[in-house]
Amino acid sequence: MDTAHELDAIIAGVDGSPAALQAVRWAATEARNLRCPLRLVHTLQWPLVGYPIPPGLRADWTNEIHKQGCEWLRQAEKAAKLTAPELPVQVHLLAGDPRQCLLTEAESARELVVGSRGLGGFTGMMLGSTSAAVVQHAPCPVVVVHGPGIANGPVVVGLDGSAVSEQALGYAFEAASHAGVRLVAAHAWGDLGESESWLVRVAGMTFDDIEAVGHQMLAEQLAPWQDKYPGVSVEPRVIHRQFPDVALIELGGQARMVVVGSHGRGRFTRLLLGSVSHAVAQHATCPVAVCRRGSKTAGK
Repeated sequence: MDTAHELDAIIAGVDGSPAALQAVRWAATEARNLRCPLRLVHTLQWPLVGYPIPPGLRADWTNEIHKQGCEWLRQAEKAAKLTAPELPVQVHLLAGDPRQCLLTEAESARELVVGSRGLGGFTGMMLGSTSAAVVQHAPCPVVVVHGPGIANGPVVVGLDGSAVSEQALGYAFEAASHAGVRLVAAHAWGDLGESESWLVRVAGMTFDDIEAVGHQMLAEQLAPWQDKYPGVSVEPRVIHRQFPDVALIELGGQARMVVVGSHGRGRFTRLLLGSVSHAVAQHATCPVAVCRRGSKTAGK
């Protein structure tokens, strides 16, 4: 197994589950499009650490867990090579806390890709502590793969004018450019929170006025990126929904992927993972990229 790290590789978490293999195939396609290496990582997490286990039994466990991890990596590498035969693929078998191992690996990564459900060190990726730590703290975008997405569908990005959504926008433009698909830039103005929105606090503004300001915000945020990526067709969308995450999830049903910032405006701004991004990452049916402020976002 190659243990050499390569900067700006895409990392995929491997645990032997069908969801992880789906994530590996998606990551292989992404790495091929971006012309960067793919690094497959499985973390060995020893059971019953600290309990008095007979040495012979512990040795058997160690051997079996190691053997199983190698087999899962072999299957993942095969899946990646079938998806992108010429792609450089590295495999890494690690041991320790899966959260810390993935975060350490992510320090040299272009992005980190995980399945939405898993086994072993990645069990319950979207609901457990591992996924929360990775999505909240990884120094690169994290992609949660629920399904393959629509290959020729658009990249959907949720925007609210915040610095974090600017990170997401850079990622989304590059993803759309490399895939040769259009970009849908969606602002669901409910995500500002009606009681806290700087829009609705302006006296005398109607819904039409608010939507007009939303379109203006989108135009201003999109302009510099459209200059940088003139070949990407952009469709701005301003949507009024009580639950903005539902709007993004619905758009994701016909999308290649959805891109969101880790948090935005409104009452959840101080949280590491906001309510909208959390809901989209949990419930979308396509891959979801979560970009945290300060992450090594594509296009930067």
